[in-house]
Amino acid sequence: MKLLLVFVTVISSTYAASPIMCNSMVGDKLTAAACAGDQVNATMCTSPVVIEYTGLSAQEYGCGNCSTADKGTCAACNGTADAACNTAVEVKTFHCFSYTFNTTANKWDVSAAAGNCSAKADTALKCNKPGLSANATYLFPNSGCGPCDESALNANLCLECGKDKCNSATTLSFFLAPLIAALFSLM
Repeated sequence: MKLLLVFVTVISSTYAASPIMCNSMVGDKLTAAACAGDQVNATMCTSPVVIEYTGLSAQEYGCGNCSTADKGTCAACNGTADAACNTAVEVKTFHCFSYTFNTTANKWDVSAAAGNCSAKADTALKCNKPGLSANATYLFPNSGCGPCDESALNANLCLECGKDKCNSATTLSFFLAPLIAALFSLM
């Protein structure tokens, strides 16, 4: 009987499932490796997700599963021993200008340089800026990255555009000049 138990133990340990492969960051490079240590029995791999117009979540690439507290900031996939399933997350990067309200001059000032914006690879590129009705109480969203809230857009509190760096102060001039000319010709 003892011989049978030893035999079963040897056979089961010989044919135990191999650890799965998951990607993790090594320096600044995504590298696949077998899960080890306290994650040797993991069946899932984790990766960050793109938070629209903000960037990647803080979730790390690695072995294990997402917790319920990580909902919306963590993605998990079923791992295999052959290849890592948590591949690099694709991020579209573009640039938009930010605005701050100058209470002394009672106007919106545009930043000197456009800031970085991130979105999912299939998300439409959008920048926003304060509209003609936006005053000091208007809360300027996402540092100019992404679309306007629909109610702010309808109330002319926010303007949006769909190109890289399209929300600079000069684009407002190009919009207003033809409008003023058209209004003047109607008089």
